[in-house]
Amino acid sequence: MDIVLQFILSGLALGAIYAVVAQGIYVTFAATRTFNFAQGEVTVIGAFLALSTIGFLAGPIGVTFPLGILVGLLGGALLAIIIERVAVAPVSGGPERHEWLVSTAGVAFILLNAMTVIWTRETVRFPKPFGEQVIQFGPAGLLPQEVFVIVAAVVVVGLLLLVLERTQLGRAFRAVAFNREAAELMGIDSRWMAVGAYALSGALAGLAGSLVGPITNVNAYMGLNLLIKAFIAAIVGGIGNPWGIVVAAILLGIAEAGLSYAIGAWREAALLALIIIFLGVRPNGLFGRAAVEKV
Repeated sequence: MDIVLQFILSGLALGAIYAVVAQGIYVTFAATRTFNFAQGEVTVIGAFLALSTIGFLAGPIGVTFPLGILVGLLGGALLAIIIERVAVAPVSGGPERHEWLVSTAGVAFILLNAMTVIWTRETVRFPKPFGEQVIQFGPAGLLPQEVFVIVAAVVVVGLLLLVLERTQLGRAFRAVAFNREAAELMGIDSRWMAVGAYALSGALAGLAGSLVGPITNVNAYMGLNLLIKAFIAAIVGGIGNPWGIVVAAILLGIAEAGLSYAIGAWREAALLALIIIFLGVRPNGLFGRAAVEKV
């Protein structure tokens, strides 16, 4: 029973990171009906920017870590805007256009190569801003950074959903997501909404990278794994359901932690096999609904 509680807690920390990245995927898809296949690399660049900021300032970690998070967040937002303007907007003229699949995948490879040149191919140790003294939750425990990640993810995702559901900006965003043409007739500029969606998505990715760095350390090649897990959370939760994505991300993190304990190195293969079986049974995800098209 103790080990079950442990991998539930560990899974919450993993799921929190996946939830933040997956919300970025939801935002871009809802506003533009596109995905950014460089989202994983943007996440890792956010981690590298935070790490570089901490190293450059060389001050107390309690001061440099928040500044590093801020730089990672802003860097991710700026990079995502550039991706949208250069690799998405010129080739996304309608639902029948899918050239952005290739262009954003190409950007992912470019960013990966750039990271190995600017920083390194090796795994880089990220400072532990809260120390390494385990916080006990009964018979189980988490590192302080893992607790911080869970709390930060709850706050960030909660604020995001509050903005999307309760503000004028959120209503405009949802209007574009529901019917772009009707929203434009009502005076909403869908182009700026697309830029804003990518900026928000990049900020979430940069934030996630800054948060996960102290737990996993940073490697230029970790972006693909983060992207895959975030996509799984988005699809399983229902790509148009942000609350469902949060639930799916948490369940995914717990499942990954449990499989890691049970079968070790085979956890990734087993997890993907379970996801394939699940989607075969529920192709619209946990909370997604099949679209009905009137003809």
